[in-house]
Amino acid sequence: MTLNARHITCSECGAEKKQTNHWWIAFISAGSKLIAGMPRSIEFREWNDSDALAANAHHICGERCLGKVLSRFCKSIWTPPPGTPISIAKKEAA
Repeated sequence: MTLNARHITCSECGAEKKQTNHWWIAFISAGSKLIAGMPRSIEFREWNDSDALAANAHHICGERCLGKVLSRFCKSIWTPPPGTPISIAKKEAA
């Protein structure tokens, strides 16, 4: 299947991909905190048609949505340092 036959939208905001847009592709691995050597990770690549067709590709329309995806990813893996009171940890995470 070619990209011309697919309707591509931003995974974050739903914007439709057009020819002149400067899009990115994000790959997010689940990883595991329980298995040593398998951390969660995120990778951003410049748009290219072959990567865009990957089943695990997240289509990102631009810098603003890329920032939102990165921010959400960072918040999902952040844990407070040992001994940090819960009330402080919640303020820092917000």
